[in-house]
Amino acid sequence: MKKLVIISVLFVLLSVVTPVYAGSIDGLWTITLADGTLHSFAMARENSGTLLIVILETDQSIWDAYWGSFDGTTSHMTTLFSLYAQVELTFELTSSTSGSGTITNCMSIVGDSCPSIGTVFSMQKLF
Repeated sequence: MKKLVIISVLFVLLSVVTPVYAGSIDGLWTITLADGTLHSFAMARENSGTLLIVILETDQSIWDAYWGSFDGTTSHMTTLFSLYAQVELTFELTSSTSGSGTITNCMSIVGDSCPSIGTVFSMQKLF
């Protein structure tokens, strides 16, 4: 039941019927690891200082949702939904189409599924 509620909320927040105007971070992003590997795609939506990001890994096997505060350039986020790990991260916009983030904490839910604390990634806005 809890998963159904979470999925329903995410669907409403990220549906096509959201307002036409968009904030600086709203849209579809790519996430690239420090070694240049394309890791995943992310859909971001900001509303009144709260940021929601849903991430789908490139092999389409894992998706996660994160949420946190956003002050226009910086966000401190935590896992909203994940089957594998509870992650905390800090994300900073470096321009209107790019940003970088760092994993600040992680607790595995299944096995050893945590990325290393301090892992850095970059994000590029597609649209």
